[in-house]
Amino acid sequence: MKIEIKECIMECSFNLKSFKKEFSKTWKFEDAVKRNLTITSANNVSKKDINKLICLGFDWGGLFRQLENIEQDVIRFKGYNVSLEGYKQYEPYSIANVKEFELKEIELKEAVMIVQDAIPNPNFCLNNLFYMTIFHFGHKKYGLRIDMR
Repeated sequence: MKIEIKECIMECSFNLKSFKKEFSKTWKFEDAVKRNLTITSANNVSKKDINKLICLGFDWGGLFRQLENIEQDVIRFKGYNVSLEGYKQYEPYSIANVKEFELKEIELKEAVMIVQDAIPNPNFCLNNLFYMTIFHFGHKKYGLRIDMR
């Protein structure tokens, strides 16, 4: 597999200190993220799409697991368009029942990779890219296939 990083499409700063205080009081994750995210650069990407990308496309669980090791109060996010070669994405082809489903393989040629400066491990950014793109369920509605064998 080959990943080629292209142009930076967005830059943001995220007030982690304020987020921790607000989120622990309200437990409204998306609202707390949006209120503490400041978009500093957007290259032909709407602010709504950037908010959605950060809220839904970033590995927040991974960040929460590392939280006690993060000393900085502000995290800087950057989003890059990337070209992918030899990378497969999988989506359900059919779901027969809760225990059986088939996956359809699709070659994914481009994606957005989010990098951040809070966790210095480059694997975190790559894992985030893979988690975001390996299974793509959210864009379709699936019907139940009933096998009468």
